Amino acid sequence: REKFILDFANWFDSLCVISGLIDMILRFTLEDASEASRSVVILRLMRALKSLRAIRMVRSLRFFRGLRVLVRACQCFLPSLCWSMVLLGVFMTMGALMMGNLLQAFILDEEMLIDDRHWIWERYGTAYRATYTLFEITFAGNWPVSVRPVLEKANQLFVIFFVLYITVVVFAVIRVISAVFLKDTFDAAQNDAEQLVIDKLRLKSQYIEKLER
Repeated sequence: REKFILDFANWFDSLCVISGLIDMILRFTLEDASEASRSVVILRLMRALKSLRAIRMVRSLRFFRGLRVLVRACQCFLPSLCWSMVLLGVFMTMGALMMGNLLQAFILDEEMLIDDRHWIWERYGTAYRATYTLFEITFAGNWPVSVRPVLEKANQLFVIFFVLYITVVVFAVIRVISAVFLKDTFDAAQNDAEQLVIDKLRLKSQYIEKLER
């Protein structure tokens, strides 16, 4: 019982069964109802839940060692991925708030060209826009597209912020996170090899016990 409860795959199978039962109940309930009374949203939700059953195919990957190592490695780096996104989210939020506040004077300055002000506002005018721009700078790799126009249109002194951000976050932090992911992958592969050895030793001991009987 404890192994069944602690196994995530069993929980997922239970969720699929429950979603199938809910879908069946709703289908029988709405079968005799009129077209106007049927909830299209609920039906689409049930179809989306049914589509999750395809993820059960991942369980069959355990029969192939190479795929099993990859799946286990993906499971191992999930905690690191979450904490990495939290760390990067803090950096991106801080940078977005700083750039948004510093560029407000340029956006509100009526002496500047309206096209330049509009371009800056589209990318740094609000907290959401500035955060998404920093997200693109961090992950997309096309940071000159969002950086150079700021230097040319607003002020060259913004180069200090962008040099520090790209050096620390885009270059250093991203590579440290990649190294952590690689370490988790190597650990998963090593643990899988050790588990294979343990399984072989267990089968060998069971075979010896049968021979002794």
